[in-house]
Amino acid sequence: MRAIYKKPTDNSVGYITWATPCLVSDIDLQESLDKIVQYNYLIDSDLEEGRVYIRCKKNIEVEFLPIRTIFPYFKIAESTIQKEYSFDNYIFKGHQIFMPVEKLEIFSPIYSAECNIFPPRYLQFSKLRHINFNELFRIENGSSIRDKINELTYFDEECLNSFPLVMIDVEIDFPDYLRLKNKEIDEKINEYTSKSNTLFDVIRFQHCNFTIPQGLPGRPGTYGYQYSAAVSYFSQHGIWMFDSREVLVKKITAGIGIQIHSSEDISYHKVLQIEGETGNISKHALRLMSDIMESDNDSLKFVQIFTLIEFLGNPKQYQKLSESKKLVTATVASSKSEYYSLNLRLEELTAGLKNGNGERIPVGLRTEIIHNGKSIISLIPSFTNRKKLFAELYDYVAKAVHFMISHSDKDWSTFNDIRIIKRDNYK
Repeated sequence: MRAIYKKPTDNSVGYITWATPCLVSDIDLQESLDKIVQYNYLIDSDLEEGRVYIRCKKNIEVEFLPIRTIFPYFKIAESTIQKEYSFDNYIFKGHQIFMPVEKLEIFSPIYSAECNIFPPRYLQFSKLRHINFNELFRIENGSSIRDKINELTYFDEECLNSFPLVMIDVEIDFPDYLRLKNKEIDEKINEYTSKSNTLFDVIRFQHCNFTIPQGLPGRPGTYGYQYSAAVSYFSQHGIWMFDSREVLVKKITAGIGIQIHSSEDISYHKVLQIEGETGNISKHALRLMSDIMESDNDSLKFVQIFTLIEFLGNPKQYQKLSESKKLVTATVASSKSEYYSLNLRLEELTAGLKNGNGERIPVGLRTEIIHNGKSIISLIPSFTNRKKLFAELYDYVAKAVHFMISHSDKDWSTFNDIRIIKRDNYK
């Protein structure tokens, strides 16, 4: 949902305006207006028209108005003398996509720059008109192929109100949307899902691990374990339409999912707030962690973990694990003895430890899996022992990624210098 903001000054009235009807409730809008008043500004609002005038108080020093924090559900463009925004060149130029997500329970919205997540029934779709393609094109015999496909997936307004909704903002003209072909629709749904990756990677990092796949949230856009859907809201026309298909995302794990009581640890996560070279590398590390969590093959999961460790050691170019692990371990260990014991443990799991004759007997799990074609289940038959191993590796990787995220604002060279100093101190 888009809005335009013009900053008030001592000599001019400012405003914020949006398209109506608004999917956000009047209660939430009023709470935002109350926050403006708390910053010592005067307001004159008309929620039905979607416009609020903002004035500075005379002879009173007003505070900086964090408009995007006050209205977190809007994607706001600030109109200035240099760049004027209007409904035609901004608000109506884009539209919003809403995708259901299963196995996720939230009680308040989660906001990020790339997408937002709203609890079920938080948004007021009843204010809008749902229209299908037969109605839009006045097809009397109901021959719209898009409608026929949609009917087979059982998606309706009840589904829309039953799940949390992931919202992303895209730019596509209404006529272009109507002209989309079936193959293009499939590609669009995949594209929309990928736009939510970073936010869901953070959710998994904060609330999931390598050992309990039943606790993973569903993939955005999927419902009923076999379908995917994307709802399109066109504010210029006050309507919503949807396209649904046979499921495009195959990575689905049965389970209860997760429940998030506080959204702030997600919305204000450092990797979502700060743009920097190390931060962008951290985002890719989180993407790799999500792939590991969603893997249903323990052998592949084990190999992927060490690929991630190699990446954390040197994301710029290939480097032998025997070298890259030292930099990673330096950010995990809290003492010299722990640094050496962790590196020794990684050697045991990969190539294997050398005996008195310099031979690696037995060879490590990674060598057995990659080079000898064995499965981790045959090597570690006990489910409990495999779970302990993955928990051990998750603890190692998570600490390394946490350390990297804490330096998200730095360029990679500066961050790597910090790791080198830590490594050298442990030698």
